[in-house]
Amino acid sequence: MRHRKRGRHLGRTSSHRKAMLRNMASSLFLTEREVDEFDLNPPKVPGRIVTTVAKAKEVRPLVEKCITIARKSLAHEEAAEQFATDAERGTA
Repeated sequence: MRHRKRGRHLGRTSSHRKAMLRNMASSLFLTEREVDEFDLNPPKVPGRIVTTVAKAKEVRPLVEKCITIARKSLAHEEAAEQFATDAERGTA
């Protein structure tokens, strides 16, 4: 029985699964980039990658956590800008 066992194995070892999910999340974020005319590999559809339903269900929580962390850090970064100076680091 598989009571209290979360996640899918997806037919891979744990290290392979971790690397695959990390690469999928990275690919998804890279499809949201600004595309210029000199881009050699532009995304076909921004914000989409081609994958299976099971893999998409596994990568979704990972991506949502990354987005949440980025949104929270953006607010802190904007609040810290009011204290910014023009001085170089390490100078007194």
